[in-house]
Parts: sequence; structure tokens; C-alpha cells
Amino acid sequence: MKPDTRKTHDKKLLSLHRECNKLWRMRLETAPLEPPIRRGWKRLYFLTKDAEQREDADILRAILEEINVIRYHWRRNFKPTNSKRRQQLHITDHQLAWRWPTDFGPRKRLKAQWISYFKPAQALWAGYPQRVMEFNQPELFELRVVPNLQTEAKLLEPETESRLAWIEAHLEGSGRYRLDKLTDCSRSYGQNQTRSRLREKIARKRLQAALTGDIEAEERNLLFWLFPSASRFPIRAA
Repeated sequence: MKPDTRKTHDKKLLSLHRECNKLWRMRLETAPLEPPIRRGWKRLYFLTKDAEQREDADILRAILEEINVIRYHWRRNFKPTNSKRRQQLHITDHQLAWRWPTDFGPRKRLKAQWISYFKPAQALWAGYPQRVMEFNQPELFELRVVPNLQTEAKLLEPETESRLAWIEAHLEGSGRYRLDKLTDCSRSYGQNQTRSRLREKIARKRLQAALTGDIEAEERNLLFWLFPSASRFPIRAA
């Protein structure tokens, strides 16, 4: 392919790529539904009547927003079906969520003053017991089953859908790999691979320095491999 033809083709691919992103953002737009549509049922925690009359009711509501757990089911009684009952154990086990001790602070999810409402406990995380914080007064909350209402719906336009389908079909195949190269994006990972290429380059330099016996160069490349940003600054001699 001639250089001028390649340049024109690349511009067309990038233009289609920008248009595809714009159409995808348009598909995310929603419109309110009147009246709402019920989509099964949901079970979650609410404040009890006694808790709503407490002086710290506002704090309890704010905490509940962070530790509440919502379960969805098509049955109102949340009774597991006969098939695959083992996979539905999470429906019967409905507990409040725990939080890490580091979640409390001025710029964290939970305020530092709320730590008095929690107590230390043990929980399994990645197969290992971890120290976590649990709410120390779960009796202030109660489970309720309410309808799961859908109040918004996506706006689907036939012209937008047909145009998006045509662009995606046009970008498949060789056009997709050329577009990945232009946008510096890998299709398998979906993200910029500049950092990975830099690490591979430094690793090759380390191997070459080790084979030639240059220990100082090998140590310098090892530092750059661990801290890529350090390659912008010179290393001072000891």
C-alpha cells in the first residue's frame, strides 16, 4: 500500500473509531419510565422504628448506605429453586457487609467518628483470615422485601444501532489490528502496553549486561526495571 493511501486509510479508521465511541456513549443515555416496571424483588436492610427515633438516626442511615447488602430474586419469598440449590446459598445468607480498618478516615468511605459503631472481627478474604470491622448493633436494622422497580430505560434508535453495527463490522479483521497499532492499544489486554514494552527492553539490557560481566550496568537496569520513573534521573555515584 502506498504511503498516501495508507495515511488516508489510517485517518478513516481513526474517524470511525471516534464515531463508534460517540455512538456507544449515546447508547448509555436513559429515559425515565412512567410508570416504573417491576423486575422481580429485592431484599435489603432498613432502619427499625426504634432506630428512626434515635438522635443519631442520620448517622445510622449514612452507615447503612455503606454496609447494606441487596439481594435480588424473582420470587417474593426468596425461596431457592430445586435445581442448583448449592449455587443459591448466597440468597439465604444475608448479612451486613464488613469494612476494612483502613476505610475510616477524613478522606475515606466512612468517617473516623463512626468507628465507635463498629467492632473488630475476623473474616475470610482470599482464603485467609483477615482483621475487619463489623457493625456492633445489627439489631438496629431489619430485613425487608420490596419490589425491584426499573425507573429508567435505555434509548434505542434503529439508525444508531444499524450504524454502530456497520462500524463494528468494518473495524473487525485487519482493520482492528491496524487500529490497535494506531491507538497504541492491545486487543487482548485493552490497555496501553508502553510500560510493558519498556520493562521488556530493560530486561534485555540486563541480560546483555550480565553476559558481558558489567555488574554496574546490570544493577542500574535492575533499578530501572523496578522503578521505571527513575530512568529519567541520573544515578549518583556512592
